[in-house]
Amino acid sequence: MALPSGILAAAVILAARGNWMRLAAWMGVVLVAGLLTGCAASMDVSGREWAKPNTGPSQVTWDEYQCVWEADGFTRTPDLIVGGLVDLGRYTIEERRREGGFTQCMTSRGYKRVS
Repeated sequence: MALPSGILAAAVILAARGNWMRLAAWMGVVLVAGLLTGCAASMDVSGREWAKPNTGPSQVTWDEYQCVWEADGFTRTPDLIVGGLVDLGRYTIEERRREGGFTQCMTSRGYKRVS
């Protein structure tokens, strides 16, 4: 994942001003935030996480792909051009909406979560 431009701009400004301690602290916060977002929920499209009676794995996978596509369509939040931690919050909201939309789509198609 590429760093948002606001984070890079803050790092450049701090480095230019010689605030190395603040730069190190800021990059520590960014690193921790990046690690936490790496733990975000993922949508498994292998066909093993969802089940529906009389449905083969290829159909389950196809429906998962369709639901991922549908869920991605209504999760966009406005880009505030602020960057930094604001974008981190925005990305977290988008991920939660995406996961909720995916789950809703799969259950509306008659699937139940296996694991």
